[in-house]
Amino acid sequence: MNNTNTTKALFILLLQFIIISNMSAQVLKDTCIISRGTDPDIQVSNDSTIHISWASVGENPNQRYTYYQQFNIKGSPITEPIKVSEGMGVQGTILALGKERLIIIWRQVMMTFQSFVLGQIIANQGQLFESNFYINEDISSDYERVPTDIIPFKDSLFCVIWNGNGDQSSELAIYGQFVSHSVYGIGNNFMISDFPDQDYLSCGGMGDYNDNTGLFISVWTDNRDSTLRIYDSVDLA
Repeated sequence: MNNTNTTKALFILLLQFIIISNMSAQVLKDTCIISRGTDPDIQVSNDSTIHISWASVGENPNQRYTYYQQFNIKGSPITEPIKVSEGMGVQGTILALGKERLIIIWRQVMMTFQSFVLGQIIANQGQLFESNFYINEDISSDYERVPTDIIPFKDSLFCVIWNGNGDQSSELAIYGQFVSHSVYGIGNNFMISDFPDQDYLSCGGMGDYNDNTGLFISVWTDNRDSTLRIYDSVDLA
C-alpha cells in the first residue's frame, strides 16, 4: 500500500472513530418528574415537546387515574398534570401522536371486575378534546381486554389494537378499531386474527402502517395449536 492509500485509510478510520465517539450516549442524572405514578408512555413531537401519560398511584390500586403532562427536552414541565380518565381503576396507558391530535388509551377495570379499553383525544397543545370514549363496542361483557398498541394514520386517524374479546363475543382474539380525531369510531370493531376461540391465548398485538403502500400490518403471539407462535395479518387500511 502506498503512502497515499495509507493516509486515506487512516483518515477513514479516524473519521469512523469520531462518528462513533459522537454517537456515544450521554446519560444525564436521574430526575424524578412524576412523584406517584406507574405504567408510563412517552412520545416526542417535532418541536421537541415531550408528552407523557401514566397511571397515578394511590393507596388503593383501584383508585388509579390516567394523567397526561408535557415537558421540555430538559425534563422541566411545560403544563400542569391533566387528569384524563373520568373513572378510576386504570391499568396501563398508551400514548400516540397524530398530526393534529394525540390519543391516550388505557385498560380500565370496574368495581365489578369488568375491564374495557377507553380512550381520550387531546389537542397537541394539551387540552382535552372530548369526553372519554369506549374503544370496544361491547361494554356489558365481563371479559378482559388489554390494549396493546396505537397506530397513527394520516390526518390524525388512529387504529387501536387490543387482545381479549370484541363486540358481544367471548371469542379471544386480537381486535382493532379505527378512531378519528373527532372521537368517532370509523366502522365497527374488527377482528385482526382469523382464529378466534374461547380457549386459546392471544397476547400482544403490535401494528404499523405504511403510507406508500396503504397497507396495515399487525403481529401477535398465540397458542392456537398448543405452541406459542408469532402470526401476522396484512390489510388495506
